[in-house]
Formats: sequence, C-alpha cells, structure tokens
Amino acid sequence: MGYFATKESHLRVAVWLIWFLGMVAALGQSSTGMPTSSTSPTSPLLGVVVHDAIRSGALFPWMTTRRWKKWALHRYRTWRSACQRARRMAQVARLAMQGVLTMAQIVGWLTASQMRYQLGALPVLYALLETLQVRQLINRHCPEQRDVHHGTVAIVLVLNRLMLPLPLYQISDWVGQTVLIRQC
Repeated sequence: MGYFATKESHLRVAVWLIWFLGMVAALGQSSTGMPTSSTSPTSPLLGVVVHDAIRSGALFPWMTTRRWKKWALHRYRTWRSACQRARRMAQVARLAMQGVLTMAQIVGWLTASQMRYQLGALPVLYALLETLQVRQLINRHCPEQRDVHHGTVAIVLVLNRLMLPLPLYQISDWVGQTVLIRQC
C-alpha cells in the first residue's frame, strides 16, 4: 500500500477524478485556445514540458539508450572462458592419451578440486569462531549435560549459514560431507 493523503478509498477515487478532470480541461484549452501556426507542425501544450531531441540532444545524456556494449562484453568473456576451459581439458586429455599422465595424477587433481569445493572457507571461518571463543561463551551461558553442547550446535549452524545455507533437516548431511566432524 502506498502513501496517500487520504486513507479512505472513495476519497482517493474522488481526488484522482478531480486531477483527471483538471488535466482534460488543461489539454482541451491548449488545443482550442492557441491558434496553430503554419511554421510549426505541432503546437506546444500549455503546462506540459516537452523535449525536442533534435535541438537539445538527449534528455538524459548520462544514460545510454542501449546496453549493447555491456551485453557484448559479457558474451565475449563467457565465450573466452569456455574456450580456455576447452583448451585445458583437451591438453589434459592429450597428455593422458599419450601416457604422460598417470591415472593417479588425474585422480589426484580431481580429488584436490573436490576438496577445494568441499572445504572452501570452512577452515578459516572455523578458526575465526574459535579465536572469538563463540563455543565457550555459549556453553558458559547455556550449560548442558548432553553429548553435543549448545556451543557446538551454534558453530555448526553459523558455518552452515555462511557457507551453504540449508534447511535444518539437511544440516546433518552437510556436516557429514565436511571436515567439521573431526573438529567439532
């Protein structure tokens, strides 16, 4: 709901009707009240600001009318990254076919990329939370005699929100795929 001068709908309708009738009256007077000259094909409307693009240039010169450069740059960068990726994969495949690369090296590269994907910033964020002593502060204010303390649960939830926000019922699966099991 927008901010209106009146809250009742019938008053809003009456206000808009009065404005509409005023605009119709102003437009009607401008078309009948001014004689048309033979030199200008269109007569200006009274009370209405018009823009003549031929004489004064662009209405907003700082805004471009088309964004083709941005679109072209985005397409070029996408194409370039796809070509680079294809070249790298072709080179690795060529090396593997020639026997230069062993299967152990290829599996090592894939494992390292998966570890980067799975780990991400978890070690850094976990170290930051441990430096701030978040677990100890929460356990001090919320003591619990269970297997998993409230501070540990809070750290897992914070890390999940920062890394890969999931619903609560999927967090246990996420924790099982990360290195948090060994640390927490």
